[in-house]
Amino acid sequence: MDAKAHDLNFILGQRQQWVVPVYQRHYEWETKADKQIPKLWDDLRDKAIERLDEDRVPLPHYFGAIIYAEPDRQAFGAVPLRCHR
Repeated sequence: MDAKAHDLNFILGQRQQWVVPVYQRHYEWETKADKQIPKLWDDLRDKAIERLDEDRVPLPHYFGAIIYAEPDRQAFGAVPLRCHR
């Protein structure tokens, strides 16, 4: 395993295809006030406001770990696959 810290913009800016295993596709984020989706939107709103405020230096925000594997053999010239673990 090769653990590295990357900026989210770097990760999302790469040309790649993410493959999510079937057992993880059934997970649902909840919309109730104290659950995952409202908390994510609150974090995103706060970061956007922080970025727009010219008097403040934006602080980094930790999103958590993304653990993935790259298949051993990928076709030359194909979009790289990233398999979420």
